[in-house]
Amino acid sequence: MTASEEALGIAVGHQQLLSASWLLRLAQESGYDLPQISLSVEPFIIGRPDGFHIDVTMTDDAPWIAATASSLGEHTRIDELVKQSGDRTAEGDFGGLVWYSTTLVGQQSLTLDARFMTRLQEILGSQVRIEGWRRLGSHVLLNFREELRSSHPAGA
Repeated sequence: MTASEEALGIAVGHQQLLSASWLLRLAQESGYDLPQISLSVEPFIIGRPDGFHIDVTMTDDAPWIAATASSLGEHTRIDELVKQSGDRTAEGDFGGLVWYSTTLVGQQSLTLDARFMTRLQEILGSQVRIEGWRRLGSHVLLNFREELRSSHPAGA
């Protein structure tokens, strides 16, 4: 495990993807029109291939990415954004917490046959705990962990 992996607790590959995601966000916040992204095949392409775009390649150390703008006049600004992206990644900044919830609604079956009960037992008996860092799409990196919570509200 490298020093950066130990410091952040995530693999270099995830640090690279996080830094690339920060570059995309910071570039958009800086006013760059980047309607297309490709963060699945290296080099990553942020922006339209036939218009302004940023080619992103991975590096093993901070800032974990190198970027080249398609417009020569934008190289200095993009280099600054790459540095900022690496700084945020080194700080372990994942962009804040986002909580999603959903309600699942189903109809109750009136008949419970043997096949259903067998399948239900199989599902309940084969549950897998998910722990650690997992990527869910090109923009979502999740850290799954189990914690015991107090059953009493704070201050009670």
